[in-house]
Amino acid sequence: MLKIADKVLKNKPLESSEVVDGFVDNIVFGNKIEDLSKYVHEDVLINSVSGVRGQGYEAHKKALSVWNCAFKNRVSESLCSMEKADEFIHHWSVKALHVKPFHGMEASGQEVHFKGVTLYKVRDGKIASISGYSDFGRDSIYK
Repeated sequence: MLKIADKVLKNKPLESSEVVDGFVDNIVFGNKIEDLSKYVHEDVLINSVSGVRGQGYEAHKKALSVWNCAFKNRVSESLCSMEKADEFIHHWSVKALHVKPFHGMEASGQEVHFKGVTLYKVRDGKIASISGYSDFGRDSIYK
């Protein structure tokens, strides 16, 4: 079986789970925004952890930008994933420096720890919708 990166480079179809895994590894954790169209539909629906809601590549780029600007030295970890048909749930955690406002909270410069869940729906070999939720809040993040 070809690795996910090899399939993407060779324009081979990905299994739904490979689409989500590739997206998380390369776009979310790897910040390779230039590869966005390889994993998501151009009309992707976004309900982001970063508070961005919208549709399409630009909405998703904005969501990633808010996330990447708010946190530096980010260490993200996949805790578990579950799959049912073309729907995937990804449970994750983040440790980072909070350097810009996020969810209405001013940046503290402190290290933050929080967890979240993202629901992905895949259609025709690409992600059609992304909805994220996290426990980001003053009581759950500052240690």
